[in-house]
Amino acid sequence: MIRILLVEDDPVIRDTTSYFLKCQQNFEVVCADTGGEALSHAREKFDVILMDILLPDTNGMELCQRLRSWYHCPIIFTSCLDDTDTVVRALELGGDDFLTKPYNHKVLLARI
Repeated sequence: MIRILLVEDDPVIRDTTSYFLKCQQNFEVVCADTGGEALSHAREKFDVILMDILLPDTNGMELCQRLRSWYHCPIIFTSCLDDTDTVVRALELGGDDFLTKPYNHKVLLARI
């Protein structure tokens, strides 16, 4: 079973994405709404991390850099920030992919 860490502070996006991945795809999804909570969960093994950039306690790009120093799995950024510089920076700092919100769940699934 594919295990996903979903790091998202918006409850609507978090809940709908989690529901889709759990119920429609039978993935195991663990949710975190802060960077601190994500770091805590990262002690476990995940196949992919879906990470928002604008988190209440940290920037998702900074969190990605911290995780990359010791944790190795694909990281897909999700953000409402869609300017070219942000997307390129997120990928250069260790992100494997970038989805602009709002995103289609079928597109997300294809990228996973």
